[in-house]
Amino acid sequence: MKKIVFALAFMMTGQLAVGQSVLDMANDAQCSTQDNLIKAALKSSVHAKKSLKASTWVKLSNAYATHTTACGRDSTSAFKAYDALKKAKELDTDGKAATSIEAISNGTATSPMYSAAINQGVAHYNAQNLEMAAKLFLLGMEVAPKDTLTTFYAGIVSNQIENFDDAEKAFAQYIDVAGGVDAVAYYQLAAYAKKREDIKGSIEWLKKGIAATQDKDLQGELINVYINNDMLDDAIGDLKKLVEVDPTNTNNMLNLGILSDN
Repeated sequence: MKKIVFALAFMMTGQLAVGQSVLDMANDAQCSTQDNLIKAALKSSVHAKKSLKASTWVKLSNAYATHTTACGRDSTSAFKAYDALKKAKELDTDGKAATSIEAISNGTATSPMYSAAINQGVAHYNAQNLEMAAKLFLLGMEVAPKDTLTTFYAGIVSNQIENFDDAEKAFAQYIDVAGGVDAVAYYQLAAYAKKREDIKGSIEWLKKGIAATQDKDLQGELINVYINNDMLDDAIGDLKKLVEVDPTNTNNMLNLGILSDN
């Protein structure tokens, strides 16, 4: 299976004019504020009456999600935010908290839940904690199913740790739901299908990828699949189409000539 080398990075703002100790103090103060918000929300979540209200769990979810981006010291706060959000949805039987729930997790890059998952995922990835990074990106694509960033990251990192089931799910969602067109996703989906000996499925993904990207690696892989499975007529037919689309591609013309002679 094709090995993919992938790197994530996030932007850091420079603070050249401010001493490190001042920055640390400011960060400590910010984290203290966020910790207090969580403590207050947690206290309400175990209160006999308040714990039965969806709004209580909305506040807890928002506190955890905000803590992830504003402080960042709790490496699992995104999951805690999501668990609290699920509890809020369960308790919101009258729909009164629907707007607040939507504000936290609305499937866009502006929602606290999305920011928590993607930022914490990147942080774990940069720390080489790939298992946790994959889980967070998978969480992100659940929160924002139409987002190309989280779906693609989830596929890439899941593939890196050889969690091919989740990788396949993520890449398929990246293409079919989010509308992504990176050739890597098509290649990997074709590879997963081929590994299952689903040659028809592999060919379908490669053809979709070629139609969407005109990627030469996908074109070459499609011909390889045909040849390796004694489908020479199909290979010749597709090569003729590729030559018509790109008559300057000498590899396609050479392969067409070889296959036609045989």
